[in-house]
Amino acid sequence: MTFVRSKYEDILVPRRLELSNLFWASRTLHIKYPITIKPRPTPESHKNAVLASTKITQLINELCQKRNAKKEVIIKELRQILDEIGYKKNLKIIRWLGFALTKICMKVCSGIYVNYHGIDELKKKMGFCPVIYVPSHRSYADFILFSYVCFTYDLEIPAIAAAMDFHGMMGMGEMLRNTGAFYINRSANNDPVYWSVFKEYINQLVTKGDEPIEFFIEGTRSRSNKSLTPKYGLILMILKALFLGHVSDILFVPVSINYDRILEESLFGFELLGIPKPKESTSGFLKSLRIIKEKFGNMYVHFDTPISARDFFGSHLNHAGHRFGPDHSYELTNEEKALVPPLAFEIVRKQQTNNGKSRQRKEQLIMETETVKHVLLAWGAKIFDEDIQKALEEFQNQTTVGPLNASKLKAHALSEQTISYSVPFIMLQLYVNPILHYLIDAALILIILKSFGDMSKDALYKHFIVLRSMFSVEFVTSEQLYQENFEKAFIKLSEQRLITTGECGIIGNNLLEEVLINSIQPFILTYFVVIDLLLKSPSNLTEKALQSSVQKIFEDAILERKIFIHPYCMSLDTLSNCIYSFASKNLLQKKRQGQNIYQVNYEKLSKLKEDLEIYIPSFHVIKSFDMFLHLKSKI
Repeated sequence: MTFVRSKYEDILVPRRLELSNLFWASRTLHIKYPITIKPRPTPESHKNAVLASTKITQLINELCQKRNAKKEVIIKELRQILDEIGYKKNLKIIRWLGFALTKICMKVCSGIYVNYHGIDELKKKMGFCPVIYVPSHRSYADFILFSYVCFTYDLEIPAIAAAMDFHGMMGMGEMLRNTGAFYINRSANNDPVYWSVFKEYINQLVTKGDEPIEFFIEGTRSRSNKSLTPKYGLILMILKALFLGHVSDILFVPVSINYDRILEESLFGFELLGIPKPKESTSGFLKSLRIIKEKFGNMYVHFDTPISARDFFGSHLNHAGHRFGPDHSYELTNEEKALVPPLAFEIVRKQQTNNGKSRQRKEQLIMETETVKHVLLAWGAKIFDEDIQKALEEFQNQTTVGPLNASKLKAHALSEQTISYSVPFIMLQLYVNPILHYLIDAALILIILKSFGDMSKDALYKHFIVLRSMFSVEFVTSEQLYQENFEKAFIKLSEQRLITTGECGIIGNNLLEEVLINSIQPFILTYFVVIDLLLKSPSNLTEKALQSSVQKIFEDAILERKIFIHPYCMSLDTLSNCIYSFASKNLLQKKRQGQNIYQVNYEKLSKLKEDLEIYIPSFHVIKSFDMFLHLKSKI
């Protein structure tokens, strides 16, 4: 699908034309709320309601008895937890931030494009049930940008789930709280008191609040710019109100946020090689304001069609199991918990659908870029139609590598030479990664046919399942969609005249074949090297030792320059995904819970190695099997 300008509007255009941005920021707001409650609840009233709830009252009595403490002492303790968690709303601060962000965005952005039809559709559906915004998460700018968009369109700024990293930032933590941030202390894993209070706080926001809630279903920023496997903790807490029948429905709004340039692109390049991210601090934030000297192109915010949880679950939504006994004592059943992953994956899928990059960021001939662009459009990507020559020139001017700091690498002690060489490749890969979900299934089909030759469609699908399952964490999708994705990719490859049907085979070499096969090359190569190392390693292996060994093998091969090895093979994100994928399939087993020490299932890994090894020589970048053996000798 083409990125149609007429369906998006640049919200910075009016700001650039008006005489005073301050007048705009201080305008009369006509806020649209998800649901009308009179009198309107306040941030403080939510806290009081939590303390007065049946569940927390029971908890207070239990703690008094268990600790032999006075009720006032326990209430004070719980109040402190709520004060740490709870959001606030200060309209003056919101207005001043709206003004400041306008000035910053006009300086660093070419435009902020929003599909206003999506917002109109959302507003029409508001007024009857809670609304939950679920944006993609690629940058710290996501929640700031999203709140700015809400302020622009007179949507109530949501209560935003934020990590405790921001809470400790002097001045910043409280400012964010005043614009709607509530904080999650994930380090309180083993504190049942904290989580009882937190869950009840979420329940109050869902059942008694009139503001939307915003959270990132991936749980953290994606350093790779690919979708991460969804986390279920917070969405389960939110959905409990629906399962118990406390609300009639919940609308989940998938939102895709994309950038021509990610603000943290160089930082992510270093992080993926193992250089730890700097700790969040106010001084670090002030230093980051240096970005106003740079240009980051366009930003894009796409509101997808809201998902009604009631309609999504359909007949599976059954309140009968909760009709007996007090609601506060009930926990979700296994059947209800099983309903959540399909919804979570559907949210991620909708984010991906509108996550096509706005520019092709590859230094290659304009004609080739145009060819790839038109193929991606045919395969469903949204691409901002602009002057590619100009885009490439801007990218050349903007891609820089900052000062290196290799003193605290998380895995192998990569040389400064390796880091200098690798970071630009990895930064480029960050802009390739978001479109890989359009290409992955077709790429797997091509690499299978290129490796095995002609085969039946059924045989092709069997090989496809092996690879797609192995990459289920790397390229997130639901297992239930494997067959559908295979069929769609097969049809697209046939339409592009890349494969023959019937007895399936490859028609011939062309640019698209090269793009597809090379897109999967770093991942298959990395996974193969990990498997080979595991098979040659002692059974008890730490994750850090494995990551370090893999990075060293690829660094040696890269520095020799005898074959081209994409530096993204050294990405800790890919290595972590690989280990997680193998562990989920019992190829690796954690020796002790909570420790990243693994026991190797040699038999299963050997079989996977046999399945994977045949694909390696088919890569265009590895000219012969002898060169592959050269790499293998390093393992």
